[in-house]
Order: sequence, then C-alpha cells, then structure tokens
Amino acid sequence: MSSVIEIGYGNIKLVFDKAVRILIPDQANQYVGYSRNGIFTQITNTCSADSQIAGDALSAEGDCKIRVGNDLVIWTKHFTKFITYTQSAIQISSSSSGTSSGQRITPQGVVLGASTERKTLSELLIELKKLILEYKQTKGSIPKE
Repeated sequence: MSSVIEIGYGNIKLVFDKAVRILIPDQANQYVGYSRNGIFTQITNTCSADSQIAGDALSAEGDCKIRVGNDLVIWTKHFTKFITYTQSAIQISSSSSGTSSGQRITPQGVVLGASTERKTLSELLIELKKLILEYKQTKGSIPKE
C-alpha cells in the first residue's frame, strides 16, 4: 500500500449527484481502489478528461481515475477509504512437480474481513497466501486473467 485516504464518515455511505475531484500527489503510477465495509474494489475506469463535466457524467456512485503529470486524480460520486498501491506477480506452484508460474492475483473484490483492526502489509500477505492455499485445495488451480 502506498497511501490510504479516508474521506467521509467511516462505513457510512455518502453519495453525491455531482462528482468530487481528489488529487493524490506523486501517485500517477500507482493502482487505486477503495474499501467499504471490508470489501476492496479496484478503480479501473479511466476518466475521459480531468474536468468537472467528465466527472459529472459518471453514473450514480461512479468513479474514475486519470493521471495528471506525476499526480493521480480520482473523480468520484461517493466518499469512502481510497487506497493507492503497487501490484506485482505472486509466484505460486501450479503443478505437483513444484514448477511455478507468474500468475497475477488482483485485489478486486477481495474481502478484507469485518474486523476494524489495522494490519501490516506482511500480515495481509500471510492472509493472502492462506487464501490462495485454501482456494487451490478446493478448486485445484487459480484461473489466469
């Protein structure tokens, strides 16, 4: 995680009919998403422009992102906890012979848990590895994107 910005009132849903612009300095090359009620959602929609008109054209509770120089701009019609982060491939064994493949695990839709306790990145990685193992045991393999 690179940064976490909480705008709003905890897990209380705040929505707007006009878009709000959030500028995150020096984060243009980061991924971005938001968390509400323990569920993380990656923002994948790219804004057509960095303007109020483009932001207002978003659907109800919509959001988008755009790079502006070295900065990351989010246009949103909801407030919550916004998160910037980097993403890298996780090496997982894909066969009984122990060979690995660089399959990418994305955080979209990952349930972080109902707990409000703060966790370090190391603790989250340990939990992710456990989830991967549980998934492999029940499903056999992790699908490619």
